Amino acid sequence: MGWKPIEVYSRNEFDLIGEGIRFYRHGFKEVENCSQGRGYCSFHYRMGDRCLMVVTEGEYMPPKSPKIDKWWTYPVPEKNQKSRILSACSDEASVKARDLNTAREY
Repeated sequence: MGWKPIEVYSRNEFDLIGEGIRFYRHGFKEVENCSQGRGYCSFHYRMGDRCLMVVTEGEYMPPKSPKIDKWWTYPVPEKNQKSRILSACSDEASVKARDLNTAREY
């Protein structure tokens, strides 16, 4: 079964900036945001009652970058959580059927 990507911006890519747009256009709909400068980006996934946030560093230039900078898991937030980041993994979020371990074409 594995980790399933959560599409944070289901409407369009215009809520994103910088590398986030490039990730989104290459099929990484689970990108939540990207910083300017070193290019840190965050991605959200879910498996059962756990959420996973992955932070990468570097521009979108496969296969050399980006690199995973850090990651962590946390429980699915309660429905009354107000944070968009935490609620991305809530029961109401859109969980796509792709597996985190599946190879992607770039």
